[in-house]
Amino acid sequence: ESPQQALQLLAEHARRFSAGHLAEERMLLRVQALCAVGEPERARAAARKFARAHPESPHIPTIAAACE
Repeated sequence: ESPQQALQLLAEHARRFSAGHLAEERMLLRVQALCAVGEPERARAAARKFARAHPESPHIPTIAAACE
């Protein structure tokens, strides 16, 4: 799967299951995919949104380092 296709699938998942149990994982994967397609600014904005929404998440270090 390509990062661009991953972004499409993640967007579809967000539409169908916006408050589902995998919301944090979906946001993490979105940040990683944005980095992979060369969209670091969008990735950092999504990472900040994630940190505000889930300040206690164990994914914070992974998301913070996604585009490094």
